[in-house]
Amino acid sequence: MQPRGRRRGRVRFAPVLLLLVATASATTYWSPDDPRVCGFDPSAGERPAPTLHAAPAETRLDPSDCRQAFERAAAYLACWQVRTPEDPQYGGVRESEHIPDVVQTDNTSQAIWVWSRWATLSGDAQYRTHAEDAFAYSARYPAYLEEGGSSPELGYYRMYNCAWAIAAEAAYRDAFDDEYHRSYADSCANYIAQHALVRPGSGFYAYVNPPVYAWALGQLYAAGERDERPDWRAAAVTKADTVLGWVCAEPALLADETWAVSGGVTLWGLLGSYFRAHSGELQAWLALYGDSLATAAGSGGYQNGWDGWYALGHWAIAEALDDPEHRDVHAGLTAGLLAQDGDLDGGIPGSPADDDDMDQSWVSSLLALAGCNPLLRPVARIDELDPSGGAARIDAPGLAIAGPSPARDGVALAIELPAATTIDLAAFDMQGRRVASLFRGLGAPGRRALFWDGCTEGGRLLPAGVYWLRLTAPEHTVVRSIVRLE
Repeated sequence: MQPRGRRRGRVRFAPVLLLLVATASATTYWSPDDPRVCGFDPSAGERPAPTLHAAPAETRLDPSDCRQAFERAAAYLACWQVRTPEDPQYGGVRESEHIPDVVQTDNTSQAIWVWSRWATLSGDAQYRTHAEDAFAYSARYPAYLEEGGSSPELGYYRMYNCAWAIAAEAAYRDAFDDEYHRSYADSCANYIAQHALVRPGSGFYAYVNPPVYAWALGQLYAAGERDERPDWRAAAVTKADTVLGWVCAEPALLADETWAVSGGVTLWGLLGSYFRAHSGELQAWLALYGDSLATAAGSGGYQNGWDGWYALGHWAIAEALDDPEHRDVHAGLTAGLLAQDGDLDGGIPGSPADDDDMDQSWVSSLLALAGCNPLLRPVARIDELDPSGGAARIDAPGLAIAGPSPARDGVALAIELPAATTIDLAAFDMQGRRVASLFRGLGAPGRRALFWDGCTEGGRLLPAGVYWLRLTAPEHTVVRSIVRLE
């Protein structure tokens, strides 16, 4: 396929290259004839080792801040989707505010993931049409035919795109119980299973291939588990053994920052593939190599994107070892990224040095995936009861307690709407503090059942007591009380 926009990027090892990208940057494909693919200034000698930067200070994150940031990111991505049907790029998502002509398949897959995951977290399906249009774009420009070809040395971009496509389709399937796009994800998984990346002795590909390969193999193994494909799992583990060898030979790869990726995703991918099959080796390996994972990115270039990947890596360790220190690093990195949305439009720039009108869609998606998502959970489950409204006409928004109250294990609710409208359903304690957001977004007409498990967005079970549930719609507010028991 033909390139759809000139691609710019950045590696932090060459003073000359830093000057090149100071004017504009977007994480697009670097072709083999681009002088930046050397990864460093050849006149300066050997590539220097990455620097380990100080970890962010211990941070306590409010899950509601993450939920709001996730919601803003979903809206931001919708704003930057090409919505003109006559446009050949229709359905694709623009890479950045300051380079709006660049539309790419990876940015589009990332947006599908965000929109779909937001539907799961909130029950708000307003972006489903956006996701469908994005899949249509992906069908025209599929991940496995992206630029760069499929050679083991140069084919990083197709591998990267295929991994994002798998993640996007899985999130969509989970959100909407719809397997229509599964064949596309299967094609991307087969591409990863049937192709490989190698590590040359030096240069750009020696440093971009390990994290991209690890990202792809983590997604391939997850697809193998989800779809009961032992061949995909076996391929992921076998190929990940190669990446593991690279890291063991050069642990500084876990602190490397090249193109749009950093060592955080290298570690995430290994934990999600090789160590899924060899869990008994994980603790000893992390004891040897875990401290090589950087705790913050170097300045400049794609610093915010690199920090996003580091956040994902530290969360992976935290989950694997139940380690509070790595949770703190994840929280600090996430808080730093949240602070980068200076105009609160949901967009995050590539670097703290960039202005608010230089936000990049991929960094916004990465904040949602790696920073916010691990801290969020669906706080309510909504099931369709009667979308037609049944025999009785619905005249106004309603909320009823349909399950036991007092209750220990959660409470069943029923909501009804006469027409599609924006609603906000939340729980409050007796002091009037909002303790959980159950649904916020466009509600469909009809009657629906909703189950709340009595937890906050962060998964904390609320103590026993009386709580108020408030349904707010335009010109209508309905309040009900429930009692939670120990």
